[in-house]
Amino acid sequence: MTVPTKLDLSRRAFLKAGLTAGAGLVLVGYWQNTQGVIGRSASGFSPSVWLGIDEHGTITVAVAKAEMGQGVTTSLPMLVAEELDASWKDVRFQLAPVTPAYGIQSTGGSSSIRVNWELLRRAGATAREMLRQAAALQWSVPLNECRAEAGKIIHIPTARTLYYGDLVEHAASLPVPQNARLKEHSEFSLIGRSLPRLDIPDKVTGRARFGMDVNPPGALCAAIMHCPVFGGKLKRFRDDAEARHAGVRKIVSLETAVAVVADDFWTAQQALNRLSIEWEPGPHVAFGTDTLELEARKRLNETGTIKRTEGDLDAVAGSVTSKLHAEFVLPFQAHATMEPMCCVAYVGDKHIDIWVPTQKPTAARDQAVATANMETGKATDRQQSGTKKYLQENVVIHTTMLGGGFGRRRSQDYVAEAVQIAREVPAPVKLLWSREEDVQHDRYREWSSHRIEAGIDKTGTLVSWRHKIAGPRVASWGAHDLPYAVPNIEVSTINIDAPVPLGSWRSLAHSYNAYVTECFMDEIARASRKDPLEMRLQLLSRSPRHKAVLELAAEKFGWGARLPEGHAGGLAVHSSFGSFVAQVAEVSIVNNKAKVHRVVCAVDCGISVDPDQIAAQMESAVVYGLTAALKSYISVKNGRVEQANFHDFRLLRHDEMPLVETHLVKNDVDPTGVGEPGVPPIAAAVANAVFSLTGVMPRKLPIELNSGGQHP
Repeated sequence: MTVPTKLDLSRRAFLKAGLTAGAGLVLVGYWQNTQGVIGRSASGFSPSVWLGIDEHGTITVAVAKAEMGQGVTTSLPMLVAEELDASWKDVRFQLAPVTPAYGIQSTGGSSSIRVNWELLRRAGATAREMLRQAAALQWSVPLNECRAEAGKIIHIPTARTLYYGDLVEHAASLPVPQNARLKEHSEFSLIGRSLPRLDIPDKVTGRARFGMDVNPPGALCAAIMHCPVFGGKLKRFRDDAEARHAGVRKIVSLETAVAVVADDFWTAQQALNRLSIEWEPGPHVAFGTDTLELEARKRLNETGTIKRTEGDLDAVAGSVTSKLHAEFVLPFQAHATMEPMCCVAYVGDKHIDIWVPTQKPTAARDQAVATANMETGKATDRQQSGTKKYLQENVVIHTTMLGGGFGRRRSQDYVAEAVQIAREVPAPVKLLWSREEDVQHDRYREWSSHRIEAGIDKTGTLVSWRHKIAGPRVASWGAHDLPYAVPNIEVSTINIDAPVPLGSWRSLAHSYNAYVTECFMDEIARASRKDPLEMRLQLLSRSPRHKAVLELAAEKFGWGARLPEGHAGGLAVHSSFGSFVAQVAEVSIVNNKAKVHRVVCAVDCGISVDPDQIAAQMESAVVYGLTAALKSYISVKNGRVEQANFHDFRLLRHDEMPLVETHLVKNDVDPTGVGEPGVPPIAAAVANAVFSLTGVMPRKLPIELNSGGQHP
């Protein structure tokens, strides 16, 4: 059987095979540590290659972030190309290999542009200066007479021209300049424009490779079934002849799952479905979201862990003439990526190859090492026993494109399983989860219960605010940093143990805290007899960027103008990951359901690198947020998830998608995130419109109008 051989990922081989073709210029940059500053190792700076230019003038940029539809394989090369004064038609990208030279590779927190803003621009600027120097030497003219422009160097006095491809060999022999000048923002010619995305041609033609597309020579397929009860384990299964029909190669038992390896996925899945499996349900068989909600109601009487406190809530109580109370419950949420969890693994005697769509390639490598070194059937591993077999340098991670991430692919559980299975088979194994496994064994967004109170004095001024958040691993982001000017405020969290596995879900705690705070603001506005927009603007006196996006969204929506009969507008504003987003939703009630007709987004994310990509991210965020607001939720009963596939974990459909308009606030601030900040406001904007139409604020999601705004 043919199996893949280990790739030669030495620096020299990588440059020769990947970033250069023939003679060329390869630029060395510096990798950033997790704090986003220059990292230094014991042996000095750790270099990595960020771009290469071949003799034809083709520029290839290494992208060390995961491409999951958000467009980093275009926006990151734009940073390099801008300072390099490249012609966009000459720019290509290549996903970076997982080597120490690139530092910790991780994509999340809407940080790709933010953390690479200066690093990649400096790489481009350095290349530009080396090319200018090469041209000046070739012409024997002063450097200041040479200008870089659109992939060539121009001698200003004589208009002579040398293209980058003509200069790379000479430039590569020059010393690397330090602190090359970066452009002033007013000099940008590419940044701020919407350029053709570099990944689209391969995605349209099918050349782009996602995890499910990987089929190494001789690869087998594996289907997996996990214990349906959280915390449960595999007890036994009957390995009978019916399960082992033609094409089945091996049945592998894991601690909490069973996998069948076969010639193809369908054969593996059918054999798995026929297995007689007995599970040990474990200690959580009585757990459910109903019991979690009952416990949360009791625990919300506790003080909790204080996350923010200002003023004196007790002292101001005497001046409060109107006090508002509300309780909200937001459910667990699954990610439901288009591409279910998948991973191809080959575990050889001396090396491991992993092909995987992952947001954290470095973590995938480390997980593969840890899993491969684990002794079968024992809690200890080879490293602990002093006989560690595989090291990081024995693992090659082939990062593919991702068919959706949303935070789910920051977890490495599916990588660990693929390696465990591949250890039992002398061939590459392609593990693919079914949609049922994907929905029922996700790493979910945390469930949360909220108790919130506000006090209004005789002048109608909001003077006090108390917000408690209870649930498993809840966080206060988006709650403790409430932007409104409330003189007396307290925000706290209460952790409740639960067996449900949790993970990063697009926008994290901002997704549920923004819903509660922005819905409650509309309730306060109604109680104060104020327009929701005007009240917010008054309370945002200390937050000019919040105020600016809110004013822009309201203006573009036409807030206050007459809407069609039976329609209402709702608005919300929130900041996350350094960016500010306001959204106004136009909603009606059709067949006792909320129908969203239009959403107007205003975004302040600093300098707009690519306006079209920002708009696409806002549209994507609206789809994702509306699905959670109107359709999907995860409930647990008897220790297991009740939903299984898209018939009961419902997604927003094409005919339910509203028109989305995106408007950008222009400023000169360094770029911040756009992948996640569009999610938090949308559910609240819709709920506030429903509140305006019905007089009932939805206290639970998804919104169910036939139960008075409450989900059962």
